[in-house]
Amino acid sequence: MTSTASPFPADESSQAYHLRRKRELSSLYATARSLTALGELDDVLRSIVRHAHELIGTDFTYLSLLGPDNALSVRASEGTISADFLASGIPPGTGLGGQVIERRKPIWVSNYLIADELNHDHDFDGLVAREGLTALLGVPLLVRGQAVGALFAADRSERSFSSEEIALFSAFADHAAIALDNARLYDQSRTALEKLQSAYRVIEEHVATIERAQAVHEALTEAENQHVGHP
Repeated sequence: MTSTASPFPADESSQAYHLRRKRELSSLYATARSLTALGELDDVLRSIVRHAHELIGTDFTYLSLLGPDNALSVRASEGTISADFLASGIPPGTGLGGQVIERRKPIWVSNYLIADELNHDHDFDGLVAREGLTALLGVPLLVRGQAVGALFAADRSERSFSSEEIALFSAFADHAAIALDNARLYDQSRTALEKLQSAYRVIEEHVATIERAQAVHEALTEAENQHVGHP
């Protein structure tokens, strides 16, 4: 007799599995709607990691963005993470984040420090050890096909990430990237508007100065004319 593997996790029945998936998808779409309502970049970043943390349920989540030098730096986090870890940066092409950016696909390891397939950075590995980070999943944040950063889910114990977790986290990252792009455009538009308003104020002040000078000139001219015509 041939046995067939169950499509559901060993510890879940079919009904429990479908209920969990329904809750996850409902949370995903509710999160997507809430992200589109935000405007400023920092607010969007904080909202992304907060919702991602609730969605994936790992010990902590964090979001890193690419800088001008193509290094990844942490911009927002949820869960207990040290200040040193939050201030860390990952050189281009190193660590799990570097592979996520280069390959533009989800990547995970069950134990970061012994993952030979990664190009390790000595300084970051030291932070990983002190933080107790073990299992790590990273998914890219793609804007018009370009990776602008990555979203990470981390646990302090060795584990695997299921295909369902990866798919859910990736779908969330797709929504998050759209919200991130909108926030950047919002910030750029606001900055441009502020510059335009500042330039307009300078013009107004310049015009007002000219008008005052013109008024003084006309007053002096009228006074001189009156003085010349007076016997």
